[in-house]
Amino acid sequence: MNFLCDSSLVSNHESGIVGLSIRGGAAIDTASLDHQVKGLITVGAISHPFELMKYEFQKRKIPSFILRLLFGYMKVRLGIDFDKTAPINNIRNAEADILLIHGDKDTTVSLEQGQALEKFENKNKVQFWIVPDKGHSDCETHPEVWGKVEGFLNKSLPIS
Repeated sequence: MNFLCDSSLVSNHESGIVGLSIRGGAAIDTASLDHQVKGLITVGAISHPFELMKYEFQKRKIPSFILRLLFGYMKVRLGIDFDKTAPINNIRNAEADILLIHGDKDTTVSLEQGQALEKFENKNKVQFWIVPDKGHSDCETHPEVWGKVEGFLNKSLPIS
């Protein structure tokens, strides 16, 4: 964000971010740290890396204790604290308006993760749209999506 704001690429210091899937989680984390972000759109964002992996382990019928061991090992051995970087724990710090888009047929990132992100304290800042009959990578094909995106952008990042 600082690179963009210090360059001649943008005309002011208010920006927006779009993040898809795991990058949607990264976009939430960026908005929680950098208050120059005024608008944020995610599609199929994760709420927590552990929840994403738990979902994958369940689909493959891998016992959940292995996941707990793996995450515990990464924390102790590598110093990675997934709770610290989890979007669910950082979304409340974002000052940006947020549009969370999630397909109700998403089998990559469960709908429950999007619903968990929606439940943070500042409901005035977050809009959550469950896209009917869409999965993880096809929400943009819904006939209403671009109208919703345009309305959100006009509100959160108006062009004066």
